[in-house]
Amino acid sequence: MAKKKVVKIDTKNVDIHVLKDELNKEFKYDSKNIDIDIKKTPEGIEVKVDATGALWKIIAKRIVKFVLNRFKR
Repeated sequence: MAKKKVVKIDTKNVDIHVLKDELNKEFKYDSKNIDIDIKKTPEGIEVKVDATGALWKIIAKRIVKFVLNRFKR
């Protein structure tokens, strides 16, 4: 049986959802200024980022880089 790990964090301003199993990994980050959706499957990695403003885009880029490094493990 496949192991599945799910982490959900829901706060007033930020919602984070992480799903990991043996083949697939998924990360969703939803806030007022940044929306990030990352899916890693055996076929490849899909990244969707929506950020408002230059500073938020830089922050979103750092978050994506951090998450992708964790998914490589």
